Amino acid sequence: DVCLLPYKPEVTPVEPTKIYDYLATGKPVVSTNCVEMGKFKDYIEIANNSEEFINAVEKSIKENDPSKMESRIKLANESSWQKRAEQIIETLNKTIKIQEDMKSKNILVIPHISGEKVIRVREMELAQYLTCRYNVYYITWAVDYSASLFNRLKCSVKDILRKEKTYKKSDVTFVEFSNLHRPLKLAKWYNKRQIIRWIKKNKIGIVLNSSLHNFSIPRSKDFKY
Repeated sequence: DVCLLPYKPEVTPVEPTKIYDYLATGKPVVSTNCVEMGKFKDYIEIANNSEEFINAVEKSIKENDPSKMESRIKLANESSWQKRAEQIIETLNKTIKIQEDMKSKNILVIPHISGEKVIRVREMELAQYLTCRYNVYYITWAVDYSASLFNRLKCSVKDILRKEKTYKKSDVTFVEFSNLHRPLKLAKWYNKRQIIRWIKKNKIGIVLNSSLHNFSIPRSKDFKY
């Protein structure tokens, strides 16, 4: 009856993409007061503490307003990944003059969390949509969601020893190369060196980065960021 987003505000600096799934149902949504949630205040209930959260849930259960349901669904449709891809392409076309040089047509997508078995559907849809205009490269790495320290260590070792490789699926070129997970400061330094080398080698013209915690890429005149 009510969709809940009980995220901890202090560790949620970005909007949870789950909110769009919830809005698409048209059902009432109750969220904690995370940084990015204020822009949804006209569509959802936002709570600052546990008491407010409980009260908001009780209030939402009693909601019976078809117009609110319609407005949530409309917002979700306007925020679909196809719409976002169209906006990105429009922005790219405004800011980048497409030349015969392949450099300006090569895009590197760095997802927030990757690995071929756990690729986020929405990020993959965005990458595939961009292939209609650009040559799209998509970074993958080993990911383990279990609490097992052994499995996490195994993924880290697998990635640090990974040899550079590319392979193509559904018009998207997947990219693998050696990268580091932890410790974070060392990982950022190591991964930045690796990815800048790869970008220059493959003449990437545009970088779309969703993984700032692992791939801290400096601005460069050689590519749009």
